Amino acid sequence: MIPWRWFQPVKVAVDVQAPTPLEAGPCEARLKCVGYWSEKLDDDYLIHPARLIDHRWHKEERAKIVTYLRNGIVFTSSLGWAQCRFPDGPSGPEMGCRDLTDGVWVWPEGLWIYVSHYGVRLPEELVEHMRLRGFDAFPDEDRWGVAGCEAREKDERLRKAPSWTTMVDSEFWKEWTRKERHRAEAEEAKQ
Repeated sequence: MIPWRWFQPVKVAVDVQAPTPLEAGPCEARLKCVGYWSEKLDDDYLIHPARLIDHRWHKEERAKIVTYLRNGIVFTSSLGWAQCRFPDGPSGPEMGCRDLTDGVWVWPEGLWIYVSHYGVRLPEELVEHMRLRGFDAFPDEDRWGVAGCEAREKDERLRKAPSWTTMVDSEFWKEWTRKERHRAEAEEAKQ
């Protein structure tokens, strides 16, 4: 006899409505993701950060960008450490295991390392967003409260969202990485 076959769960008809996922609504209602990398240089889906290295990129503002990225609040946590895409990169605990947000964008906890240590550039739309906020991830303290609290406690949209896919719009990042991958491939072909 197979051990689990003896157990017969009692079936009770219950009239329960399934929770409705958060309505996507306008794009502004969903978080835009940034900083999720391919593991390979020749990936057709995302981009490897090595193709975005530019040590001159926003050199005068880079420290502010790094501080902004480090000061997001927790959006989600994973059960495993992130792995740096560079072979000489920091260990998993330094890369982190969480995704952070400022209420508009969401990024991996270790994204600041790519910008600070390797000179990886990010989309100008994100940098412009940071500038408009004065490089302060939480300029509106009434809405977000104390930085460092979990985002789900501070943002009604996040409390209602049952999953990453209903709350995060990855189309911007996919399109941006596609364009950057083609740009990098064209530059490499010229060399």
